[in-house]
Amino acid sequence: MIFIYILIIASVGILVLLFIEQYKTKKTLLQIVKNWCNIDSVLFEEKLENTKKYIVKTTHDFFIFIKKKVMKIVNYVYLCGSKIKSFVRKTLHPQQDKQYSSEFINKMKEK
Repeated sequence: MIFIYILIIASVGILVLLFIEQYKTKKTLLQIVKNWCNIDSVLFEEKLENTKKYIVKTTHDFFIFIKKKVMKIVNYVYLCGSKIKSFVRKTLHPQQDKQYSSEFINKMKEK
């Protein structure tokens, strides 16, 4: 039980120190991280820009990949649908029926 109290006190203390540090310096979180890391600002901005470009490129490639897969599935479903339609048409209207004329046409020819 005492360890839970110590954990809570330490967490609250860290949060208070972070709040005081940010309030004292009035810097954005990015500037604080940059100062902690001790990186040259030009190099940091270049790496940040490269990282942004890489993330945009990978997300774009991912969506293009997903789009291609979806289009393949849609084309496959369309192809299966057209095959099913043609099969149904062939079973409902076989070729033999096309050779014979309908009764209505026969009656018209007789008159």
